[in-house]
Amino acid sequence: FFHNKLPYRLLIIIMPPAVNPFEVEVEFSEVNHGDMEDDDGDDDAPCMNDDIVRADSGSMKAMPIGNEYSETAFRKRRRIRIFFMVASLVLIGGLVGVFWRSDSNNTNNDIDESHNENVNHGGVGGTFEDEGVTSHQGDKNNMDGDVVADPKNNNNNADEEKDAAKEGPQESDLGRIVTFNVANLDEDDGKQTTGSISIQLRPDWAPLGVERFTALSNADFWKDCRFFRVVPGFIIQFGINGDPDVQRPWRERPIQDDHVKTSNTRGTVTFATAGPNTRTTQIFFNTAKNGFLDKQGFSPIGEIISGMDIVDRIYHGYGEKPDQGKIQTYGNSFLEKHYPLLSYIEDAS
Repeated sequence: FFHNKLPYRLLIIIMPPAVNPFEVEVEFSEVNHGDMEDDDGDDDAPCMNDDIVRADSGSMKAMPIGNEYSETAFRKRRRIRIFFMVASLVLIGGLVGVFWRSDSNNTNNDIDESHNENVNHGGVGGTFEDEGVTSHQGDKNNMDGDVVADPKNNNNNADEEKDAAKEGPQESDLGRIVTFNVANLDEDDGKQTTGSISIQLRPDWAPLGVERFTALSNADFWKDCRFFRVVPGFIIQFGINGDPDVQRPWRERPIQDDHVKTSNTRGTVTFATAGPNTRTTQIFFNTAKNGFLDKQGFSPIGEIISGMDIVDRIYHGYGEKPDQGKIQTYGNSFLEKHYPLLSYIEDAS
């Protein structure tokens, strides 16, 4: 602030004309010894002060005025100037404070924006508007249209979960049970095995989502679908049919969103999206308490009632590498060539 000319310009504008506060007040005595000539030789040149009169032969004597008057006037003028100087300094200090506070607020806003950018992790990539949810780890291939989940909202709705657990589902609320037979499971000893996962649909949670899931099941849509996105401690995603001709008509008919009535806890089953009202065929299993997804509009449609141990054994070695756009275009031929170890659904019943 003090390295530029602004403070000095403010002082020139605000402060009174600079006068030496320690100057000596004097009064010139009147001397009548003729006229005084001005510089150009004319008579009766105008004086700057009527108290100063002409003196003869160019001599002019300055006589100090009385001590009492001089000292009183000097103190009065000095007090006035000191007052203006203090007031000016206070005003300048206030302006500096305002500028400082404004700059601090802008800096804090920049930090907040930077922080928000850091916690809004990327989604999934591809040449299509991919469907999915955002992981804590993020994704390098972020696309417009991906849903951004904010981990700061991860409160998990603990109270609602406890109340729901106490009450339990009513028989009228329960829908169909769908069982997936899964192959190519990952084992620590390297052996590939199969297992079953049973899903209890809950139309009371998400009637539109359950209706779409049931229609897909009736059409035998799930057969040979690969679990192409596996993020340990977050979600497992699937739901792109291995035949692009089968996938295309379903993808062209998105459904409206359901209101979120229950939390995305471990074991719940939820549609992936590419934004509001874009649910088509892709599904994910929550493998952790992902309550922060609730406020993003992800409404669970059911829960896994058996086979969570099978879910935990779904192959995760490829992570999020498979490209959704290429899966949509080329189907299982692309996955079998480049990602042969992916677990997949043999059949559904």
